[in-house]
Amino acid sequence: MAAYELAIVGGVVVTARGEWRGEIAVSGGRIAALAEPGTTLDADRTLDATGCHVLPGVIDPHVHMPSGDAFAAICERETASLIRGGVTTAMVFVASPHEPYGPLLARQAAAVGSAAYCNIAFSPIIESMEHVRELPELAREHGATSYKMYFAAGGRELYPETVAVDDGVLYEALGQIAALGDPAVAMVHAENWEIAAVLQERLRAEGRRDPAAWSESRPNPLEEECIRRAAYYAELQGCPLYVVHMSTAEGPRVIREMRARGVRIDGETCPHYLEVHAEHEKAALAKYNPAVKWRADNEALWRALADGGVSCMGSDHIPIRWEQKSAGGFDDIWEARGGVPGSATILPLLLARGVSEGRLTLPQVVQVTSANAARLFGLEGKGRIAPGADADLVVVDLAREVDFRAERLGVDYSLFEGERFRGWPVATVLSGRVVMEEGEVSGSPGDGRYVRRELEGAA
Repeated sequence: MAAYELAIVGGVVVTARGEWRGEIAVSGGRIAALAEPGTTLDADRTLDATGCHVLPGVIDPHVHMPSGDAFAAICERETASLIRGGVTTAMVFVASPHEPYGPLLARQAAAVGSAAYCNIAFSPIIESMEHVRELPELAREHGATSYKMYFAAGGRELYPETVAVDDGVLYEALGQIAALGDPAVAMVHAENWEIAAVLQERLRAEGRRDPAAWSESRPNPLEEECIRRAAYYAELQGCPLYVVHMSTAEGPRVIREMRARGVRIDGETCPHYLEVHAEHEKAALAKYNPAVKWRADNEALWRALADGGVSCMGSDHIPIRWEQKSAGGFDDIWEARGGVPGSATILPLLLARGVSEGRLTLPQVVQVTSANAARLFGLEGKGRIAPGADADLVVVDLAREVDFRAERLGVDYSLFEGERFRGWPVATVLSGRVVMEEGEVSGSPGDGRYVRRELEGAA
C-alpha cells in the first residue's frame, strides 16, 4: 500500500505569501506533506507538474443558480464547467422570498452530494425582516454565515423578481450579523436602483438604445453612495461588510477610506469589470447590474486588485445558455438579456491579462482568488497549501497559449471568445482527486461537498 494517495511533483508551489519549488503529498483529501524538489513520494498516483505552477483552487464568492427544485440539475451542469477553470469552491446565492430558509437550505445541501462537481457553500439573500430573524438558525443549524442584500427598495420596478431591502431591514440585519460573530458577514449589492429608475426612464424617452445608455443609467456615483451608506451603517453596528461586484474606480477608494476609519470592509470585482467598458464592442453581451463602466474604471480595478483595494475576484456567474441569452437580441440594450456564465473565466483572465501582462504576481492571484475569500468567509482549510489544508488545487501553465473558446470551459459563449490567452489551468484537484486534466473532466457529480461555516466559539 502506497504511503500517499496522490503526489504532485515537479512544479512551483504558489501561496499568498510566495512561491517555491517543491512536491506535494496528499492523503485523505488533505495535504499530508510538502517535500523538497526531487523527493521521491510513494503514491498511488503521480501528477507531473513540471513547468507548471500549483495554486490553491479558486473560490468564487459570487455564483447564481436557481433555488428550489431546479437547483440540482443546474448545479451539475454549471459545476462541471467551473472545475475546468480551476474553481473548487463556489459560493451560491439562495433565494426564498416567501418561505423560511431552513428547509430550502437543507434540501439544497443534500442535493450537492449527488449533483456538484465542486464544493458548494450557500449565501442566503435577505429580503425581509422575517429573514433577519432567521439568521441565527441559518448560521448555527445550516452553516450559512454570509448573507446578501440588494439596496433601494424604492427601485423595485426595475427588477420585480428581486426583492431589495429598505434601510430599516439593512440596519437590523447588520446588527444581527454582528451579534453572530465571525465569520458571519453581510454582502451588499451597492447600486441605487431608485436613481437608476429615473435615469433609465429619461434615456429611453430620448430614444437611446445603445449599450452606453445602460452604463449612463447606472453611473459611478450610484455605486459610491451605496457603499458609503452601507459602510456607515456597518460601522454603527460593528458588522463586517463585503461589497459584491464593484464596477467603479470609486468603489476601492471608498473601501480604503472606510478601512482607515476602522470599518471591517472588503470588496470584489468580476472579469467583465476588468475588461469590458461602455464603449467596448462586447458591451451589450456584458450587460450586467451594476453596468460595466469606462476604460478608466477597468484600469483602476486592475490596480486595486494589486494593492488590496479589491480583496476578491467573483464572477456574478449567471447560468444561462446562448439560446436564452440571445433571445432578446443586442440592438436594444433595454431588451437584451443580462448576465454571462463567467466563473470558469476568473483564473484564465487573471493569468492572461494579469500575470502575463505584468499587472499581477502569482501570489497576488492567490490572494484574490482563494486566500482572502477563505479568510473572509470562514472556509476552513481552503485557500492555502500547507500540511492539513484541503487538497483543493489547480495546476496552471503560464506558457500555454490558447485561442479562447467557450467550449474549453464547458459553456457555449463567453465575453472572451476568440481572444489570445497566455496562461491556462491544465489540471484541477478536488479533495485530493484529479477531477480535470487538459480540459477533460474525470470527476463525477457528487464529488463536491456542502461546505458548512462554523461560528467562532460554537460547540
